[in-house]
Order: sequence, then structure tokens, then C-alpha cells
Amino acid sequence: MSTRPHSGPTQTSCSRCREKKRKCDKASPSCSLCTRLHLTCTYQLTTPSATLPKSNPTSHVGVDILTDSATLTPSHIKRTLIQLLSNHQPNDAASAYCSVIKPWFHIISDDALCRRLPSSWDEATIDFTLLSLTIVLLCCVPKRHFSNESGHPHLMSLYFSAKACIALVEGAGNSSLEVAQSKLFIALFEVVHGFYPAAYMSIGAAVRAVEALIIHDESNAPLIQLAVSEERRGDIMMTWRGVLIVDRYIAIENGRWPSVTRSRAFPGLPKTIPMETPLPVSPPRHQFLRLFEASTLLEKVHVSIYEPVSERSFESEEVVLIAQTLSSLETVLYHEIPDKQKSFSSSLIFCNIGKLLFCENGIKLDPADQELGQCFAIATASLDILIEGVVRIAEQLVQTEHGSDIKFFPPFRIYLVYRSAAILTEKMHLNDLSGINLQRLKTLRQVLRTVSQRWLGAERYLKLLDENTTPRILKAMERI
Repeated sequence: MSTRPHSGPTQTSCSRCREKKRKCDKASPSCSLCTRLHLTCTYQLTTPSATLPKSNPTSHVGVDILTDSATLTPSHIKRTLIQLLSNHQPNDAASAYCSVIKPWFHIISDDALCRRLPSSWDEATIDFTLLSLTIVLLCCVPKRHFSNESGHPHLMSLYFSAKACIALVEGAGNSSLEVAQSKLFIALFEVVHGFYPAAYMSIGAAVRAVEALIIHDESNAPLIQLAVSEERRGDIMMTWRGVLIVDRYIAIENGRWPSVTRSRAFPGLPKTIPMETPLPVSPPRHQFLRLFEASTLLEKVHVSIYEPVSERSFESEEVVLIAQTLSSLETVLYHEIPDKQKSFSSSLIFCNIGKLLFCENGIKLDPADQELGQCFAIATASLDILIEGVVRIAEQLVQTEHGSDIKFFPPFRIYLVYRSAAILTEKMHLNDLSGINLQRLKTLRQVLRTVSQRWLGAERYLKLLDENTTPRILKAMERI
């Protein structure tokens, strides 16, 4: 918090009110609006004695090293990557992936990771070193600098360096599975931290990177490598499914714009799992394919909402069928997933997102409409139950005694929490200020505030909610 020279009103509006162009009462140490929103209130004071001391410049080792174009050789790029990973060993990156990413996005199999794992960075390939850097980046917890409450210099420095290294490795002619996975992890990092439109552009680059692997294999792979290629193609397929999952999630977050891959067809890269394909026995890989199934249904939800068919009776039947399929998959998942892992399951999260979006749009239909009346009835009956379930899991997070749980909080759940809070906020605008809904909204906002310490995307959603939250709603929440 900023240092204040006095406790009375200040001479200028606070930074947040000036940014939002709102009237500020200039109270100190915090104006009334920021106090109600539970946000940090800062003033730009002009007196030299009140100015905060400047911090030491953050080291941007990667960016500094990569500025000399005369030394941008593969070996130099690898040395740069190793310097960026100076506080980590290959085993550390693998352990970080297994503990933080694998539970909710198991894109790399344990066998594939073990095959590539070197004993030291000197023995690692440049591609694996790059992949390790993006894993470390995705596992990095944001930390605010004391002089920059709105920034995360260490995280951003690592992010910019990783993106620069990917461009250099790619420019040097490296087209490998690890590079494609690195691009996907960068896109995923941008998604979970709310970096748009960067995430939208990065997922397109990841799509092309995986397509390039198929083109290269078909044109250059000699017959003697067929046995290896089958194993490699299995890893490519899992990476491709990971790209589709993230691409479809981005489309859901962005609203009416379609996913990058929706209208694309590429030989050898299917968008669905063939019916005859057996699911793997390994629980993590099995659940990853379940997540892919859920993302396929989520794509259908997006199409039905934003690209409805002209025949309304068919549209109603299609919506009901997709909703029933989501419920059936959810039932299967509840039997397959251990109780302790249900809250962290991305597959269940995707199912709930699809059902919530259906209900949100269903309650806006005309109940007297003969063709769409069934959708309205189902949505009205299901919405309250869905939101109550989201809030219940949210309360478990807020009330947990283990702060480390936030580190493993599945970031896909953030959108589910936000969307539920947005629906409740909209109800408040319609004068539905019931105590139970106010308590639900207050809990969901608290969850977003807590999770924003780990995933910055939650902070972005909080700001969106604040823009649509009136002082009347804030006062009503304060009273409960």
C-alpha cells in the first residue's frame, strides 16, 4: 500500500478511479470505492518526501543476452536457455510438470518424459531445454514487487525470454515435438493468466507447429524409422488433442468467435476420437482423453449457442441431446475419478461449463414458445443446482487450511467460477437481491480474489465483474 502523508482527503483522485474515469472521494488511506471492492487504493503523490523509493532494476538476463544478433547460434541460444534455468535441474522441471500441470493437463506421458530426461542441461537437446523453460514458466507463481503493486517483473521477464527463445529456436530450423509442446505451453500460460489477444495468436501458432510435424514425417521419414515413428505419432496425437482442448477453451472464453481449428481439416490430425479406439488403462492418460471428449462437447455447445440452425425445432432437439450427452459423460467421470480428485478434474469442469452456458442461454428464452419451451424449463430447473455446486467447491477452496492447494488449483475452473458470478450479478440487476444469491456471489468473488495470487486470469475476471457491479450490489453484499 502507498505511504500517505496525512489521513484526510488527498488532492488528486486515486489511480484506479482515474483509470476507470469514476468520481473519487479522495479519502485516505483508501477511497470509498476501492474499500467497497476490497482493492488496493494508490495515489500518485507529487511531494518528494512521499514518493516511494525506486527499486533496483529487475534482471532480464534472457532479453539482454539475446540482443546480440552476431552470436545467435544454436549453441548460444542453448546457453541462454541454460542461464534462464540456472536455478533448476532437468529433474526439477520434470517434477514441476508432474506435480503442477499433469493433474489437470496430462499432455506428456510419463514414459515420453523419462525417455527425454537428461542427467544435466549440458546433455540435453536445445528442444528439451526449451520445453523445460516453458514448463518452469507455467509453474511459476506470480510475485508482486514491493514498488510495483500492479506488476510481476520476474514472471514477465521469464515470459518474454521464453517467447524470444521459441522464435530463435524455430528460426534456426528446429521443428520438433518439443518445440510444438513449448508453443502450446506458452499459449496455455497466456490463457490462464488472461493475456489476450496474445493467447488467441499463440494457439494459432501451436496449431501450425503440430501440422508441420505431420508434413515433415510424411515427406522425410525413412522406412527404417517406422517403429519409432509409431511411438512418435502417438505423442503427436496427444499434443494435437491438447492444442484442440486449449483452442476450444479460448473460444468459450472469447464468446461468439469460433475456435481456430473448427473450420480446418488436416490429414492425419482428427478432431475426434474414433469409436473403435480403446482408451488407455493409465488413469492420467485415460482422463486426458476424457478431457478431450469433454472439449468436443464444449465445442458443440459453442456452435449451438453462437451458430444456431434455422430450423428451431431441430435446434431444440440438438440442444437437449448435447445437454444429455454432457450429463452422461459427467456421470461416467464421477464413477471413474476418485473423490479427492473430483474438484481438480478438468473433464468435470468442462462438462459443468457446457451445462452452465446452456442454462444461462436457456433462461433467456420465451417460456411460452412451443418449440423452445422445453429448453427453458430444463435450464430454469438446472441453473440453481449448477451454481450451488460451483459455490460449494469454491467454499472448500476458501475455507481450506492448506494454502498450497491454490498452487494446484486447476485454472480451467476460474472461468466456471467467473461465469457463475456473472450470472448472479445479472440477477442482482433484475432486483433479485435474495440473501442466498448474495452470499453465493460474495463467496465466488472471494475465490477469484484468492486464486488471483496464483493465476492472473482470475484478477482479469474480477475486474470484469467490478465493471458490472453497482454500489447498490456491493452494499448488499457487505450487509450479509
